[in-house]
Amino acid sequence: MKRNILKLFVLILLIVPISISALVSSPENFYVTDTSKKLSVDSVNYINKYSTFLYNARRIEYYVVVLKSLENYDLESYTDYIYDSFDISDKGILIVASTNDRSLRIKVGEDLALYIPDDIINEYIKDYFMPYLKNEDWNTGIINGYKAFYKMLCNIYNIDSSEMIVYDGLDFFNKYRNYILIFVIWLNTIISYLFCDYFRRIFINKKYNNTIIDDIIFGVCLFINILMYLLAYLVYPLSVGLVFIAELFAIYSNLTNDKNYNTKSNNKKNVRSKRNKKVRVKR
Repeated sequence: MKRNILKLFVLILLIVPISISALVSSPENFYVTDTSKKLSVDSVNYINKYSTFLYNARRIEYYVVVLKSLENYDLESYTDYIYDSFDISDKGILIVASTNDRSLRIKVGEDLALYIPDDIINEYIKDYFMPYLKNEDWNTGIINGYKAFYKMLCNIYNIDSSEMIVYDGLDFFNKYRNYILIFVIWLNTIISYLFCDYFRRIFINKKYNNTIIDDIIFGVCLFINILMYLLAYLVYPLSVGLVFIAELFAIYSNLTNDKNYNTKSNNKKNVRSKRNKKVRVKR
């Protein structure tokens, strides 16, 4: 019985490494392995070119692995396996992505971990990879994230990276998110107030003869209102709710002011009519 258990254990040890290595082997294209076929030829050549440059300059090993699927393997443990199987040094960095699993992990060696901690890695994934990966643009997302970490490595080791241009997707919105959100809410409140006013004039108050200018202002208000919602969604999706609340407040304020105005005008009319009646009675 013990012998059978031992044989079974040895068999598992033999099968698991083979099955794992079947997902990816040592890099055929130097620094890139792409079993998903998501990377373009230009992207593969680009990564090989600059990773080779980093290695020649400071012995930095920078690898990219893009898989079609992890086949139920754990991303973290599998990334560690690739790092070890590629024999990447402590001054190395590895990007592993799985397109079908919609997952991404970046592992750095012990030397680089001092300069690139986990919070920086997560921030870079969010700012440089995700704006493209969420739209299934893996080629742009991977190459753009690669560039971002490349520039970081160059800054750490004083390497000239002026020719490397990084497009950070929504980095402007992420950097100035709070200011943009305040501006959106403020502008949307004003526009909603005007929109409600002209909507009532054109469609509800039939006695009001609207002009072309009124129609133009109404259309512009509607366009800006929609634009503010899109901008709020880009800055932070949940902020659309805040913009909507601000819009309801503006509309309510407009309607309340209109009721107060109508009440005052009616009171004035009643006072005038009473005065006219008194004058007639005296006569």
